[in-house]
Parts: sequence; C-alpha cells; structure tokens
Amino acid sequence: MKAFVTVGSTRFDELVSGVLHVNVQYQLLQHGITQLIVQFGNGREAFGTPSPIEGISISGFDYAPEIGTYIESSSIVISHAGAGSILQSLRAQKPLIVVPNESLMDNHQLELSNKLASLQYLITCSYKDLAQGVEALFNTKLKPFPNPEYSAFQKVLSDVLTK
Repeated sequence: MKAFVTVGSTRFDELVSGVLHVNVQYQLLQHGITQLIVQFGNGREAFGTPSPIEGISISGFDYAPEIGTYIESSSIVISHAGAGSILQSLRAQKPLIVVPNESLMDNHQLELSNKLASLQYLITCSYKDLAQGVEALFNTKLKPFPNPEYSAFQKVLSDVLTK
C-alpha cells in the first residue's frame, strides 16, 4: 500500500518533517503502508535523503503540475489544507489526513479542514500530532464525499444551446 504526501506548490517543512518522523512511519507501516511518496514543494533541500524505517520506501519530488495520478494510485493521502488538493483527494474517494499550515497569516485552511472533518469526510490534525492522525484515519469510518451535482448547470447550458 502507498501513501502520498503533498505540501502544494510552496513550502511546508513542518508537514514533511512530521511525515518523515520515525513514529509516523511506524504508524503507517503498522497499517500496511510500505511506500511513501512525498511532494516536497520548495523545501526539499532541507531534508536531504530521507531515512526510512525498515519496511518502508520513501521517494519524492519537488513539484508536479498535476498530482492526480499520485492521488489515484495511493491508498491514503496526507495533504496540506489547500482547497484544490483536498477536493481532488476527496473526489478520488481516498482516505485523507489534512494538516493545516498554522503559520499562515489568514488561516482559512484551518477553518476548511475543521469543517470537512466535522462532516466526517477527512481527518485533520497538526503536524505535531500526525502519528495520532494516522491512527485515527485507520480507526475512523469516514463518509464518502458526495459527487458534484451538475444537473442545474447542464439544464442552463442546454437551454442556452437550444436557443
């Protein structure tokens, strides 16, 4: 099984440090995750070569213009709280842990992740509590995220095209 970690297009060293921590790797391995793919963002040089525990392989990259294939091929996703990454993971029906970047000035990420967690679509935690977040993910029955409802838009489009 594979976990994909994304920090988005910027830098979120705390999330990367958190997921590379031995306790988090141990929790992942306990739940069958043997491969960890990390999108480092602009902070890769801060981590050098990650040190995996026995049983886990770690690979990564700085940035990809499209992360959909990584999300689709993963068993779980651990993500920063960017709306795009959250929505893409939820629409792919992947179990999701969201870690808000609490150092942001206007912390709308925290509000978004807390709301979606309260609706039981995902698990949210701080980077400091990531090991507990992994444990919670595997011990919580999350609700499937609803498919988008396009019928109103399709009706409007149909009305416009038939005139």
